[in-house]
Amino acid sequence: MSAAPQYGLLTLRKEQGPRAVVVLHGIRQTREDLRDFATEIGSRLPQADGLYLYGYNHTAGLERNGTALCEALNAGIDADRIDLVGYSMGGLVSRLAASESWPSRIHTVVTVATPNRGSISNAELTALGQIGRSIFQIISPLAPRTEGVKDLTRVVPIMQQRRDRLKGELTAGRTTARDRRYASIPALFYNDDRTEFEFGPSIALSGTQAAIKLMSLKIKLINMKKAHDGIVTERSNNLSEPGPIDFSEVHLTRADASGNPALCHAVTDACRLHDHSSILRETSVAGLVAGLLINDDWRNVRANDPELDLRARLYPFDCT
Repeated sequence: MSAAPQYGLLTLRKEQGPRAVVVLHGIRQTREDLRDFATEIGSRLPQADGLYLYGYNHTAGLERNGTALCEALNAGIDADRIDLVGYSMGGLVSRLAASESWPSRIHTVVTVATPNRGSISNAELTALGQIGRSIFQIISPLAPRTEGVKDLTRVVPIMQQRRDRLKGELTAGRTTARDRRYASIPALFYNDDRTEFEFGPSIALSGTQAAIKLMSLKIKLINMKKAHDGIVTERSNNLSEPGPIDFSEVHLTRADASGNPALCHAVTDACRLHDHSSILRETSVAGLVAGLLINDDWRNVRANDPELDLRARLYPFDCT
């Protein structure tokens, strides 16, 4: 019998300085699944920085988990500054925790392979799929359909509602939402140059007959023009390039007086080789996360790390 899921904060290294870093897992995982990734990040941070794992119930709704995370941080961490690193669904939980209350000690949120605009859009569904969005559960690799999984297809309205709430608080001077900063890191194996028949490093090439059946259903329900892992596209992950109809809480942030950006989308060369699941095995991604946390001015990330200088790019700017 498998062990029960572990929820709440788990201390990997107690903070001796002003900052603590908290790492969150993704859907259908526990905090132990992110231990190696968090340890790799921690090895690149100052030893005085605290390092924690946080476990949450991925079957519960995103907003409920965001509130629970905020409460756990307030009760369990003493550091003046808290940075969050969220993988997959954990990135969304982190964003909601960062905008839950005021004032907030949360300074930086880094999302890794996170469907920041949702796991699938109406544009990727045929008319039949749009009429019965719940049918998507049949082709989703995330089934069964819990409240948490359903929320992955409702990210846009959830974050729009959060933005509207924060706008009112900003007008009244009751929030520090503009002081947050957000970065996104994608897995890029499923890019525009991939064909429908190329499978990422985490896809097991078995069950051929089942795959054929799913493909026939896919033709009826979805309209994906390019290879897709069924969870997150780069466009959904990317926080730095909002479209004209994109509205979320991250767009209330502001660059500081020097022009230091509050939003960025960061990639390494290795991101091209990884899909949604395998990206956690990539040490250069952990290094990029650490660089985003250590550097208070993201324009200095590459300049301050020779390892990242030739391997990483940050958008909408490119550090030199």
